Amino acid sequence: MSLAPRAWPLAAAVALLAVPLAAESQYPQGRARRDPPAVDAPAPSAMQVIAGLAEDDRMRAEAMGDLVAKLKVLYDALSPKQRTLFDRRVLLAQSEPLGTQ
Repeated sequence: MSLAPRAWPLAAAVALLAVPLAAESQYPQGRARRDPPAVDAPAPSAMQVIAGLAEDDRMRAEAMGDLVAKLKVLYDALSPKQRTLFDRRVLLAQSEPLGTQ
């Protein structure tokens, strides 16, 4: 696969959005467990809570695996100069996530 120079900004934007989203992914199930339940809702059992947390972890691991495979294809198509820039931007995204300033 060859990445045309004009495709670099789009590929970088997609990858830079995917990295923090994958790293900070919050699935609806996880949010539902963290949100306060309705007043009349029964409390979940310990088994339901632990099973839900395990499922969230499994889904996050699967998403990260998909990201690594797709990122490898993109990374292999970059020139050395593009890789250096991409490496720097990914590292910055980890210390200064998008939308925090």
